Amino acid sequence: MQRHAHQFLISMPNQGGSYFGDTLIYLVRHNDEGAFGLVVNRTLSLSVVDMMAQLDIAASAVDPEVMTLDGGPVEPERGFILHTNDVELDSSEDAGPGLAMSLDRRILDAIGRGDGPRHYVVALGYAGWAPEQLDDELRAGAWLTCPHSTDVLWNAPPETRLHRVADSMGVDLKLLSSDAGLA
Repeated sequence: MQRHAHQFLISMPNQGGSYFGDTLIYLVRHNDEGAFGLVVNRTLSLSVVDMMAQLDIAASAVDPEVMTLDGGPVEPERGFILHTNDVELDSSEDAGPGLAMSLDRRILDAIGRGDGPRHYVVALGYAGWAPEQLDDELRAGAWLTCPHSTDVLWNAPPETRLHRVADSMGVDLKLLSSDAGLA
């Protein structure tokens, strides 16, 4: 059973000073086996074009200004592509309504040629939680959950995504209390 999957997680003030301070995570999966998400508001100093060049993948159809995301602290050398499901591979995972996630370099090949999904983000690493761990963190007020927005994922620069999501909810991040979360 999926619990909070396909939502955004906004880090609460009690996460300040940690890796997860000021993060916006798209929660791909949250079930009895644990949770898996991608930080979507932090970039690395590596463009997608440069990352693809390191993998010997042609990137003629990729905007050289698009940066790779710092997807999380777990397996930072591994790439994850969150994308629209208009192009999928047999290995792509359902990541929510209209969304898929792929780990296969063939999706990068398609993106590089201009045959890939219409929208995508490329992240290195992920955020992961053991069974019940995220539930405990939500009860402790470490995260605020909210509906995801594909408009934010595809159209907002990464550094603005956290504030755009908070603003859409009418939340002033400077006024958040560490007492928020699930009851």
